[in-house]
Formats: sequence, C-alpha cells, structure tokens
Amino acid sequence: GGNDFDLKTYGESDYWASFKRIHEKKIDDCDGGALAAAALLSDDGFPPYILIVKGHFSGEERMHALFLYRNTEGKYGSIGINKADTISPLMESVESLSESIAKEGGLGTLVDYEVFDLGAVSPDFIDNDRNNSLMKWF
Repeated sequence: GGNDFDLKTYGESDYWASFKRIHEKKIDDCDGGALAAAALLSDDGFPPYILIVKGHFSGEERMHALFLYRNTEGKYGSIGINKADTISPLMESVESLSESIAKEGGLGTLVDYEVFDLGAVSPDFIDNDRNNSLMKWF
C-alpha cells in the first residue's frame, strides 16, 4: 500500500483495510481500491483476485495493487485507482496486462507480478476489522 497514507490513516506502514472500513472513510490507496473493486464485483460473480505488480524505475522498486478480472472470452482486465489502471479485458495473459500496467502506470520495467485470491487469504475481507495485507505472501 501507500506507506505514508497507511501510516497516517491506520498507524501501520502497510495496511489493507476491509471494504467496510474503506467505505466508512471514503478514501484509500491502491490496495484499498483493488479490495473495494473485489468486494463490489464479487456480487456479480467475479472472484476477488488481486494483482500485485512490481516494477523498477530510475533505480527504485515500485509496487502497485489492482483488481484483476477475466471475461467470458478468457481475456484479462484490471480496475484500480488510477486512470491507467482501468484496462478493458483485452489482454491474452496476466503477464501482458502486468507489463502494460508497469509501463503506463509509471512503475517502469516489469520485475514481477503475483495474483492472489483475496477470498482464500482473507475470506471475510469485506467486513473484518484487521489488516488484510497480502504483502506477507509476496
């Protein structure tokens, strides 16, 4: 997550709030946007997949979280808090989607990416009162 934002808002350097807390505060960083999209779209049958993209830009490592989805034709798309994050499901693979996000989203060169099923890691992510961070898994 956005370390400064999380530290100021939640008192922890990396905090993934539940959808309930995000909805109450009406603001969050990239992981909150991904989690909110996962919560809202789970009602429509989309699995709560979170894509973590790691890039390298000007000697600095950068990470970003997005909601990942797949349409009925098997193409991948994403939803996030930045304009460049919302990509229609046109990508053949998660890797090509991650490369596009890294390039267009200012993360630089794609270093790595990982997909997590938030529902498997934190089944009550919609309304719990704890940190749902996936960073311990990445």
